[in-house]
Amino acid sequence: SIKKSESSDIKILQKYSNLSEKNFSNLDISNMDISESKLHNNDFSYANLENNKMAHVDFHGSNLSYANLSNAELLGSNLSGVNLVGANLSGANLSGANLQDSKLYGTNFNGSSLENVNLSGANFKGANFSGAYMLEVVLENVNLSGINFNGVNMAGQNLKGVNLKGVNFQNAVLKNVNFEYANLINANLDSAYLNSANLKDADLTNASIKNADLGGTDLTNANLTNAIIQNSYFKNAKMDGL
Repeated sequence: SIKKSESSDIKILQKYSNLSEKNFSNLDISNMDISESKLHNNDFSYANLENNKMAHVDFHGSNLSYANLSNAELLGSNLSGVNLVGANLSGANLSGANLQDSKLYGTNFNGSSLENVNLSGANFKGANFSGAYMLEVVLENVNLSGINFNGVNMAGQNLKGVNLKGVNFQNAVLKNVNFEYANLINANLDSAYLNSANLKDADLTNASIKNADLGGTDLTNANLTNAIIQNSYFKNAKMDGL
């Protein structure tokens, strides 16, 4: 069973550490360099890990629920299958990290960098990705319905066939995104930059598309039933079958 950490455990929590089954719950372990560490099956729930350098840390089996990871450096870290429910990752750099099958209910990624991150199979219910940088993210076997992507940069992302029902893409950069066959029912695309996006056969029923840039988009056979379209730009857009 996991025992409550002593202060000595915090002292040995440093770069290249190899620790397992320690309890750091509710502790302040911020502003530290613990990069390149192997931290299997530890309890970091509700801990303060703000501003930490944690590049290439292996968190296999650890609990990071409700932890404060704001502005942390997590490049290339292994968070696959990890419990990050309610965690604060605002402003964190997760480029190249593995979050496959992670639990991300209510997780805050506001303004974080998620370039080349693997998010396949993760559960995002109630997660916040507003203002996040999400280029070349792997999003296989995911349900993104109802997620807040306000102001996200997701240019060139492949979202073919993904469930995006009720998603907030307001002010998002979605240039060249592949939305073919995607479910965008009730989505908010107000002021979004969708230049050259592929919306072939996408379902945009009841979507809000105000002040958006859809120049050069492919809307062939898209479903725009009851969509609210106002002051949007459609120059050179393909609209066959509408």
